[in-house]
Amino acid sequence: MGATLPLALLVGLAAAALRWTRSIVPATMLGGVLGATAAAAGLALSLHYRVATAAGTAIICGALFTVAVITGHLTDPRRDRQPLTGRQEAYDAMAT
Repeated sequence: MGATLPLALLVGLAAAALRWTRSIVPATMLGGVLGATAAAAGLALSLHYRVATAAGTAIICGALFTVAVITGHLTDPRRDRQPLTGRQEAYDAMAT
């Protein structure tokens, strides 16, 4: 449990920022904004529902990452490529 919270706070926000940007500098700036937003929203969540502040912040980080995964394809046209037609045949050939 002790390693889960820092992982959610550090990696979750960085991964969310990378889903919405194409290079490292905007991702770094967006990650900072997402971190500040998650901290403020987590604090508000913890005050309103009387839960631990770190847990509330981790929940917000998870929610931000989920939104980034769902909407990330809207900002990166490279993720909208059509699947390769021969890919399944290649997997089948390797499996046998």
